[in-house]
Amino acid sequence: MIQSSLLANIAASISTRWRGACLTWKITGAFLGTLLVFGILVITIVYHLTKGLLHEQINQRTLALATNLGDATAGQIPTKNLLVLHAMVAKYALQEGVAYAFIEDRNGRILAHSLGGKFPAELQTEAALGESRQTARRNLIVRSRLVYETSVPILGGRSGIAHVIMWGDVVEAEIQRALAPIIGLIGLLLLVGAIISLLLSRQIVRPIMRLRSMADTMSKGNLDTPVGVDSGDEIGELALSIERMRTSRKAAMVQLRRANLGSPLIHEEGEEKNEQATA
Repeated sequence: MIQSSLLANIAASISTRWRGACLTWKITGAFLGTLLVFGILVITIVYHLTKGLLHEQINQRTLALATNLGDATAGQIPTKNLLVLHAMVAKYALQEGVAYAFIEDRNGRILAHSLGGKFPAELQTEAALGESRQTARRNLIVRSRLVYETSVPILGGRSGIAHVIMWGDVVEAEIQRALAPIIGLIGLLLLVGAIISLLLSRQIVRPIMRLRSMADTMSKGNLDTPVGVDSGDEIGELALSIERMRTSRKAAMVQLRRANLGSPLIHEEGEEKNEQATA
C-alpha cells in the first residue's frame, strides 16, 4: 500500500514537472527517450550476437589447437614416449589463453599434462569415465576458476583423446576487449543523435516562440507589426492565421476609432435640427 502511494506520488510529480517544462525540453526529451530505447535495444542485440560469434571463434581456435595436439602426439602414444608427450603438451599449454592441456590414452589413463604436480581429481574422474570418441566441449570449475575444455579424439579415438582447456575469465576478457570499441561506437552515435535532436528541437521551437512573442505583442495593442510567414508547414499556417487575426483586428480598431470620432458631429447636427424645429 505504501509502495503504491509512493509510486503514485512520484508519477504525479513527474507529470507536473513535464507539464511545466518548456516545449524545447519536451521535444528533446521525447527524442532522447526514443534514442535511449533504440540504443539499448541495438546494444543488447549487438552484444549478444557479437558475443556468440566471438565465443564460436574461440571455440574454433581451441578446436584447432586440440586437433593439432592430437595429430602431433598420435605417433608418440603407441610407444608411450612420455618425455616427448609432456614436451608437446607443455608447448601447447603456452598458447595465449590456454589454461592447460593433457593427453589420455584409449583406456582413460592420463599420459601427459601441463598442470604440474598431481593431476586434479575431478579431471581424472571425468577423463576416466569419458567414453565418447567424438569432439566434445564442456565447462568445468578447476582450482576455483571457470574453464572451457575441448576434447578431440586421436586417430578416431583409437589412440586416445587430446584435451585443450581455456581459462573462462581470459576468454571473457578477450570478448569484452573486442566488444568495447563496438559499444563505444554505438554510444558515440547515440551522443551525436542526442545533440542533433537538441538542435532540431530548437529549430522547431524557434518559430513557435516567435509567434508567441507576436501574439503577446498583439495582446498589448500593438497591431502594426506584420507576422512574417516563411514556411508552408503547420507552423506557417499558424503564422498565417495569426496574421489574418492581426489585420482583421486592426481593421476593426480603425473602424471603431472612426466611429468614435464621428459621433460628436452627429450629436451637434441633431441639436441644430431640434433648435430649428422649435423656432
